[in-house]
Amino acid sequence: MFNIKHSRVEALHLSISVLGLVGLSFNDAWLPHWYLKLSVALGLCFLLGIAIVGRDRRTYKFRLDSPRLAEFFYKWYTQEGRLILYCNDLDWLREWKRVVQALTLKAADGKLRLYLKALDPLAASLKEARAEVYLIPKELHSPHRFSISRVDNFERIICRNKVIESADTGSEQIEFISASSFSEPYLIAFANDALSICQKIQ
Repeated sequence: MFNIKHSRVEALHLSISVLGLVGLSFNDAWLPHWYLKLSVALGLCFLLGIAIVGRDRRTYKFRLDSPRLAEFFYKWYTQEGRLILYCNDLDWLREWKRVVQALTLKAADGKLRLYLKALDPLAASLKEARAEVYLIPKELHSPHRFSISRVDNFERIICRNKVIESADTGSEQIEFISASSFSEPYLIAFANDALSICQKIQ
């Protein structure tokens, strides 16, 4: 078992090395025909894996209050597994009824955690529906907002930095990245550290 460093240059070097080893098998006429086929199949699978790793981290940009943004969050909130939201409040979700319904169902299943600066009406409603609610310390000031989806030991994160976002897009768009514990383990570990200092509301 080995770990692939998530650098495109290193991934390219590794893929060339693997394909080079596969290529050596073609020069060995004494090898069985099935072995040659297996070598080619493994080489192609490896290249596909490299392509998937390279696309794992993505950047998204949406206009404020656009239908595409609402649809993105709906799909994010309805995926399998546990869901964590870390933001100041949930006021920005009030107009998206379909998205709120998705969060309510997630809360009813006992798979929703909210990390907020204050318990607003929507958060209180989700808490009644069985969501766990935590308060972010007032002294903690961060431009980051994020959501984590957990399925077993695998995690995906969408993360927004308002300072970077405003520098890139002004006030017209929302920008965030999407990544997984496979491609960005340090980012998700840092996010989980921020969650650990929040206090649960009983």
